Amino acid sequence: MSDVDVRSRSRARGHKRAPNKDAMIHASHEQMRRHLKALPPATESKYDSTAISPPIIGPIKDQSQCGSCWDFSGTCVVEVALYKAGILKGDGSQALSEEYTLDCGQNGGCNGDDNTTVLAGAKATGLPLTSAYGPYTAGSGSPGQCNPNPGTLYKITDWGFSDSNGGNGITATQDIKNCVKYYGCVGCAVAADSSWDSYSGGVMSGDSTSINHDVAIVGWDDTMAGGCWKVRNSWGTSWGESGYAWIPYGKFQIGTESVFGYATGPIPPPPTPVPPPTPVPPVPPVPPGPPAMTGFTGTVTETYLNGMLQSSVATPGAAAQAINWALILQIIRGACAMVPLLPVGSWELQYATLLCSLVPAAGRTGKVSMADVQAFSDHLHLAQAKGPCGCK
Repeated sequence: MSDVDVRSRSRARGHKRAPNKDAMIHASHEQMRRHLKALPPATESKYDSTAISPPIIGPIKDQSQCGSCWDFSGTCVVEVALYKAGILKGDGSQALSEEYTLDCGQNGGCNGDDNTTVLAGAKATGLPLTSAYGPYTAGSGSPGQCNPNPGTLYKITDWGFSDSNGGNGITATQDIKNCVKYYGCVGCAVAADSSWDSYSGGVMSGDSTSINHDVAIVGWDDTMAGGCWKVRNSWGTSWGESGYAWIPYGKFQIGTESVFGYATGPIPPPPTPVPPPTPVPPVPPVPPGPPAMTGFTGTVTETYLNGMLQSSVATPGAAAQAINWALILQIIRGACAMVPLLPVGSWELQYATLLCSLVPAAGRTGKVSMADVQAFSDHLHLAQAKGPCGCK
């Protein structure tokens, strides 16, 4: 693989392979191979991470005349990891800063570097939002001064190489598909020759083997020219198809040493404790009442004078059942004895008169029949409905 002068083209490139990349690939393979082999195989003939909602691919960016493609490729992988985890929003309002890496990191800056430099930094210390750190200003070809107050730094959990066999060349098509679907995108190196400068859309023609550029793969289409990758570039929306290109599988060394990243989601807040239920005091038992009485089925004859009840005679329609109502007898005896003492026209007088008229005198010294009690009950309800004056 060769490096090129990033300022010799009309559009800047900037890939420079990390000197320890073979060792990084080996370490990643030892750590990630079982996981990569276990990824669910992507079987779709077409897939596009830019179509996912809510979005996990942010707006296209422009590296301009700075050889910082490696920065934009790596930052894209970090952004997608954070967007997929729900830590940040992928609608463009929470884009990460490429300028921060150029200004504050130990790297090749606008003279080129490797996208793994960004991933290593994002895992170790994190990246700030562009809105917090400040806009991208290195497009003129030189980084700026490091802002000592970058704001919150967002970290990824880890990153690795996508080749499940630990290779250091073009990653196998199925491995790239699996990682794009599972992680959202992969960053990779590519041989972007001069034909790339004039690309305006469709399937890119030609080929090259001189790797000099870093991009991101965000989808594929097996039905297009025998299979193509959807590639996200960092040359602005005026290039290609609004910043994207369709590169045939294997052409331009697309997919070389592809990398992925992932992040765990934010820690959910602890559940709100549920207060213990308010103890309900036990309901005291209700003492059993007297046996229920059936309604009176006989006839009742009442005599009134000036609207006042004078007498009431009940004739039961069925044979009376003699039972001992000791409590009722006590009330009857007391009420009848008190009749002369009650005020004339009072409710108490009518109550006592009605009660005493229903129970024969003989019943006050012996047993009260069920018929008498039923008659008392019915006439008491009738008197209550008529009110104290007996005229309702």
